[in-house]
Amino acid sequence: MEDKKDFDSIFRQYYGRLCAYAGQFVFDNDSCADIVSEAFENLWSDFSHIKKTALQSYLYKNVHNKCIDYIRHQKVKKRYVDLYMLLTESTFTQEELEAQQEREKQMEEILAKLNSQTREIFLACYADGKKYKEVAEITGLSIASIQKYIVKALKIIREERMRRR
Repeated sequence: MEDKKDFDSIFRQYYGRLCAYAGQFVFDNDSCADIVSEAFENLWSDFSHIKKTALQSYLYKNVHNKCIDYIRHQKVKKRYVDLYMLLTESTFTQEELEAQQEREKQMEEILAKLNSQTREIFLACYADGKKYKEVAEITGLSIASIQKYIVKALKIIREERMRRR
């Protein structure tokens, strides 16, 4: 493969197929076209070193790798967008912050009204995210007992919240 005519012929033969191949990974036609164009740029720079028998493999492998790079880059961009959204959502006004602090204070007061075992079991399940089975194993109680303590705690919390409204 020596001249521009060979390259043009190869471009016409493979461009559409490679765009379709890239479309299996990347679901944006413009990005697929960019990826395939980059693969052909690489082919042009390596054109004199590539054997005609390895040409198809070279192009498909190059497009495949560029698709993977594109997907990885999109994931990184998404993480930054998610982080930005998290940071901007978590900014509170002074009133919102005060309201949140008031709710936390009320919840602490309500939890203080629970007996110690009920409070420990409730906090283990809700604050620590433990399953009833885990809490049962830790406390030596049955799962049914844990459920009864949770029901009792939720009932007291619900009543207190209704009373405070």
